[in-house]
Amino acid sequence: MMNRSGLWLMSLLLGTSLAVYGEGSPIGWASVNDLGLTGTVGGGLGKTVRVDNLEDLASYAGAEQPYVIIVDGSFEGTGMIRVASNKTIVGGGAGAVLDRVGLEASRAENIIIRNLTIKRAGPDAIAMRTCHHVWIDHCDLSDSSDGLLDLTLASDYATVSWTRLHDHNKVSLANSGTAHFEDYGKENTTYHHNWWYDGVQRNPRVGYGKGHVFNNYYSGITSYCVGYHTQASMRVENNYFYRSAEPLHQMYIDVPTAANFAESWASGNIFDETTGNQQATGHSFDPTDYYDYDFALEPAAGIPQRVKEYSGPQPGLEDDIFPLPGNGAIDVTAQPLCWTRTGKEQYWNVYIGTSPKKMKLYKVLENEMDAKMLRPGTKYYWRVEAVTAEGIVKSDLWQFRTAAVLASKPAPADKESRAKRFAVASRQQMGQGALTWAPAYQATGYQVYLGKHKKLTESDWQAKVIEPRFAPQWLDACQDYYWRVDVLLSDGKVLKGKTWTFRAGLPALTAGRNETEDMQLEGNAFIDLQDPRKFTASGGKYVVGEVGPGLWCGVWQGPASNCQIKVAYYDENDGRCNYALYVNRRQVGRWTADADDESLKEYTLSGVALKPGDEIRLEFATQRGELGKTDYIDIQIEN
Repeated sequence: MMNRSGLWLMSLLLGTSLAVYGEGSPIGWASVNDLGLTGTVGGGLGKTVRVDNLEDLASYAGAEQPYVIIVDGSFEGTGMIRVASNKTIVGGGAGAVLDRVGLEASRAENIIIRNLTIKRAGPDAIAMRTCHHVWIDHCDLSDSSDGLLDLTLASDYATVSWTRLHDHNKVSLANSGTAHFEDYGKENTTYHHNWWYDGVQRNPRVGYGKGHVFNNYYSGITSYCVGYHTQASMRVENNYFYRSAEPLHQMYIDVPTAANFAESWASGNIFDETTGNQQATGHSFDPTDYYDYDFALEPAAGIPQRVKEYSGPQPGLEDDIFPLPGNGAIDVTAQPLCWTRTGKEQYWNVYIGTSPKKMKLYKVLENEMDAKMLRPGTKYYWRVEAVTAEGIVKSDLWQFRTAAVLASKPAPADKESRAKRFAVASRQQMGQGALTWAPAYQATGYQVYLGKHKKLTESDWQAKVIEPRFAPQWLDACQDYYWRVDVLLSDGKVLKGKTWTFRAGLPALTAGRNETEDMQLEGNAFIDLQDPRKFTASGGKYVVGEVGPGLWCGVWQGPASNCQIKVAYYDENDGRCNYALYVNRRQVGRWTADADDESLKEYTLSGVALKPGDEIRLEFATQRGELGKTDYIDIQIEN
């Protein structure tokens, strides 16, 4: 059989960037620049050690220092081995075997697990809890007592690739269920070129986060393949489904406005002797807003053969070299190019250019090179060669895109007319929503201006920040705002940014009954259909406050007057929900739903002074299993 170097040369001559066993570096969410990491390299910037027993594996895996841990042999034991941050665990040769032993990490980052067979583990084969920047690649996972591969409790920025997941019931989670508020806005995971076979469910199951499932092969799945729920956004493309049930599975509810609903988009998939749902909702996130992956995307027709042949443990993976920035990374700032060591190199050949066919050669002694030759707003291709006494070790071909000169991609988007002002700050409270933007190429910091007039002045200066985000103290309802982000450079120069605008527009509230489902909903507030077994909702709909905080709000369009306000809410038998009613920034009432008597109630407040343009806002925070359900707000003018 041709070795990896020969196959790499063949792929280069053919003009492709695909290595024989897949991409020799993580792509997708694990390549995203965030949370202080510009990609995922595991322990590749630390020492390399070889282990041939479980005791040494546990010692190095749990150490504080970064390590590349090459595991030689097959081992049987019990329990889970803890993995700390900045670790690469890779099976040597054709792969290592862990029998009845799993790997777990908690509150860790920058972890790579490759070339391992893990079977009969308990409770999980691989469990990542509150971890970010994780890459699971070329593994074989089967027959464990709970999950095969679970990414839970606010884990984020993970890629699972070229792995076999089989002979199991609950296969892979990228969420913690429907009542774990910590997953909100996280659990972003890419699954590509995996073989899911002879399994039952969760292949994978994604909640809250953005899930990207492409070029996977499914065979013999009996319950469902790709499951999604609770505000997840799924993109499912160019997969091959064979003799499997329910390729696309909306987990809990088909009501698009409901808390447990998820969006999905599907294209290029092949359904071969499959049963069940094959239709997505038609809406999802666009991965290219976060990373490039076109160089890895293949037509679905060839996926069964390719994945069956090259997924799972393969020989030679311990010698792979990984890059920073990550392969396919976008919005890359002016930072040194870096890559993992082999431990044998005498010097490095670095090839880089704007085309794979036109790359300039640089010779360097260290596994790092400055970025002086790079330009902003440009796509680059690069690879490295480790020159050793035994010969040359070649990396795969990588690519990245540099950031623009100025701050870009504002959120709220420029000219957005219904921008949300509040975000969930914690499990117990609402926080002011942040203004965010893509980083500028050479920024060392940013000056943020925010005001109510198009011509911003020094009086509109808000803050100097290092990260590309800023949370203002307060934003008025129905107000046009203008903002600008200036870029600070290392030499003290300032690059003036573009002026963007948004409006925090709110729906109108008038005298009489106002349906809460017609109001602006923020945080964990969603529209659901009534359950007639419990109560009859006005208009057949109501607003439900899912686990955690949220709010609804509108703006008073009646005359200046004193008013009586009634809020209709449903008191469940599942815990408690705290409510607080505001007029603008002033709290005018608060109460708790804790009677647990399964009844519709009204909270009444008299003598509330309102004038045109006042914001009326109800904030809630749920506890335990209680859901904050509100039906309407009735406003009556008293005088």
